[in-house]
Amino acid sequence: MESTIYLQHKKLIYQPPKENLLDNLHFVDFHRTDLIQRVCQVKPILDKILAKRVITDEGYSTVMAKRTTQDQMREFYMGPLRASGIRAKNIFYEILKELEPLLIKDLKGE
Repeated sequence: MESTIYLQHKKLIYQPPKENLLDNLHFVDFHRTDLIQRVCQVKPILDKILAKRVITDEGYSTVMAKRTTQDQMREFYMGPLRASGIRAKNIFYEILKELEPLLIKDLKGE
């Protein structure tokens, strides 16, 4: 990000760098709160993520041990998803589009 200094009416004007961090967030990070609250099919999503070897059996068990879907999603975000990086987020997003298509369309404003 660069700052800009330009001349306007013979005055130097400082413009701070334009930082819109939201533009740099992955879809699943940007919509984290909504996904935690609204995803219903946590088990089938985790089954697919486990099958793709994005998470370990231990990570799967830790997430599934939580009682509510919201707690499961929180645990998934804080543990396996965070540890696995962008590849995991991409796979998670594709699985969400498959298993929760109406939710994804709603979040995208479609």
